[in-house]
Amino acid sequence: RTYKQNYYGTNGYDSLKGANSFMVLYVAFYNFLRLHSSLGYKTPVIDNSINQEDLMPNQWLQLIKMSNNYHLNINA
Repeated sequence: RTYKQNYYGTNGYDSLKGANSFMVLYVAFYNFLRLHSSLGYKTPVIDNSINQEDLMPNQWLQLIKMSNNYHLNINA
């Protein structure tokens, strides 16, 4: 229900890849960046390197950097 409430598209997605990209980004936002009132205005996944950033764009950049480092370490 929460996912459906946050999708405002009227014509759907152009492709399955577009739909998957939106879903991955939404799940990342929901779990790592969005503050939840039921959790005392904290995120479900607490990471100090993300939470120390004040601005949302900086939080996204930190999350992207962490993801990139994770994939580089797995493939090394």
